Amino acid sequence: MIVRVNMRQLMYVAEWTERNRRHVMSTIRELADSEENYLIIARELERVKANNIRARSLRAEASLTLIEWLSIVDAYQWKCAYCKEKPFKVMHHIVPFPEGGTSRSNCLPSCRSCHNRSQKKASAQPPQIIEYESLITLVERSGEGFIRQTCNVSIQKVTTNTDKTVAESSNPLTSPSAEQG
Repeated sequence: MIVRVNMRQLMYVAEWTERNRRHVMSTIRELADSEENYLIIARELERVKANNIRARSLRAEASLTLIEWLSIVDAYQWKCAYCKEKPFKVMHHIVPFPEGGTSRSNCLPSCRSCHNRSQKKASAQPPQIIEYESLITLVERSGEGFIRQTCNVSIQKVTTNTDKTVAESSNPLTSPSAEQG
């Protein structure tokens, strides 16, 4: 499981990869701050790229970004979304290709056994997708520093007040109710 400090660094590097379409792995290695973070970013970047390429080749939606994928995986605590016990190994598409695509609403982290089981059973009920708003939108709305400040919590729902953006999380130290009390 990824510790919060590493997740902050991972999101920072993912943000950089979104802004710089030319992914220079030596720069990513430098930004990752550790070999472990670099290996995670490299693996997940390749996973997102490969699934988007596959979706495009089948003329399906291919809109998943690295930031969105890392947010999804972190929301499920780097575990399988189905059994919630084993670490995830594959990106599972709820609606299979070519009907479904590689998008944040169709992709979940899954262990191999749950992935294989759900492929065999077309009627397998997928877990509820944890609601969150794209971090890219949040960055555009509140400035570049937002990810560095809030990526250490699993964002479940984002609501907009008239004067500020409030991220509700399961972390009592950063939730709006903790700030009031």
